Amino acid sequence: MDRQFENDKLRERAAALELQAGEDSLTGIPNRRAFDHAFEALAHRRAVVGILDIDYFKQVNDEHSHLVGDAVLVRVAALLNGFDPRMSAFRIGGEEFGLVFVDLALEHAQPIGQRIVDSVRAMTFTDLADGLSVTVSIGLAQTGILQGSALLAEADRRLYVAKKLGRDRVIADGRSSIAVAAE
Repeated sequence: MDRQFENDKLRERAAALELQAGEDSLTGIPNRRAFDHAFEALAHRRAVVGILDIDYFKQVNDEHSHLVGDAVLVRVAALLNGFDPRMSAFRIGGEEFGLVFVDLALEHAQPIGQRIVDSVRAMTFTDLADGLSVTVSIGLAQTGILQGSALLAEADRRLYVAKKLGRDRVIADGRSSIAVAAE
């Protein structure tokens, strides 16, 4: 009886640790480890991968405090979590979030990304700090010719283009990346 009880407790603890290992402790959404696992599972599947970055996040921390920055992260994560049933969101580090759209083409993921951008821009943050507004930028890339780290690098390159073009936007077009890189 005691042994069964101990085994049950160990199983419960193991399940709790497994959940924690894949969850971001601040935002409660899946973390980088879970993103990497989901990303690996995309091999040979039609999918879109995105990287979302909160614009000027360092300024939020510097001008309003890290507590306000944490609250911004939590709100953005809450928006992303369950935003669209075709998308999974992950906090992959700092103010960056990974987005995974399985069995979706770029032309269908891009409008979802745009809705996210528009939704964050419309959110109220002034209860956290006077005058605070937040925007995000997103880079999206589709599986196909690109796989693995090259796919992630392309999504990151497109995020950089979104930032270079003024932030608060989605870039899902590789031609934009080429045009900005040529500047």
